[in-house]
Amino acid sequence: MGNFDLDHRCHTRVRLNGWQQAAVAVGSALGTLLDPRRADLIAALGETTGKPAFERVLERMKRTPEGSREDFSC
Repeated sequence: MGNFDLDHRCHTRVRLNGWQQAAVAVGSALGTLLDPRRADLIAALGETTGKPAFERVLERMKRTPEGSREDFSC
């Protein structure tokens, strides 16, 4: 991962409970419909709704030779 500080990435994440995630997802979806140029809202929508897809991709990555050498712990 180059010079990227993994500790910084892992410790700056804000954890949301279920209703907070739902509020962010709904708000970002509506905001994105109103202004599709808002990349921050698109990213927020992806982060709050994309967990199942991310987990599938992560498991596939771990099964590759490159992925098996990486440390995915956070």
